[in-house]
Amino acid sequence: MNKNFISAIFTTLMFLFLFVGIADSENKIGDWTLVQKKSLSLQPDITHYKWEVSLPPYAKHDKIGLHRLINESVKSKGAVFLFPGTHDSGFKVISDEFIENIISSIDKHSNDPEKKEIANDVYKELKTIPDRLTTRFLAANGYDVYTMDYRTFYISPETPSEETAFMKEWGWDFFVSDAKMAIDEAKKISGYKKLFLGGQSFGGMLTMNYASRYWQDDLKGLIILDGGNGGKYRLR
Repeated sequence: MNKNFISAIFTTLMFLFLFVGIADSENKIGDWTLVQKKSLSLQPDITHYKWEVSLPPYAKHDKIGLHRLINESVKSKGAVFLFPGTHDSGFKVISDEFIENIISSIDKHSNDPEKKEIANDVYKELKTIPDRLTTRFLAANGYDVYTMDYRTFYISPETPSEETAFMKEWGWDFFVSDAKMAIDEAKKISGYKKLFLGGQSFGGMLTMNYASRYWQDDLKGLIILDGGNGGKYRLR
């Protein structure tokens, strides 16, 4: 076989492998996957969506989640993105699963005479959740509501401290960058060019950091829900 022909085939194959490798690398960043779509048990007219995306350097915890609550039978009044607090997550402030876990825990004590009264009181409180959880209240009143799971959500609580050294680089630039990806996707899904942005505790500080950088591009308004003033985690 002609050497020039073989060389040409080899060069073409190398180019294709390189091109596919670059394309795969590019698609990984920002390639969101829908992982859940379901109606809320306490508010069946509201649908809960969740997407996830893997991010560099692609360890098992290098992903973020985007949650959405919306009543698709009514005209949206606007889009609201709420950042969760330090020990919260989008999962906690939106999902039925978190509430169902509480109910399961209550059921374990429902036959215990000493705890039965407490269990009944908690059941009564659960019925008020649509009016007490900000995310669900806003969705019930016509807003397209978003929140996110930080990368910290994907780190097991059982992880030994000596295996968490990688988190030392997770400063404000890191969280703001991840937040930007989630907000850009929320804008794309909702169709709104600008969102109302807010958060509680750590989420309030993230809101202010984010707003200081992207207020012209992304913000319709700010909703600071008990946002921290920085403390030892100073604002930028």
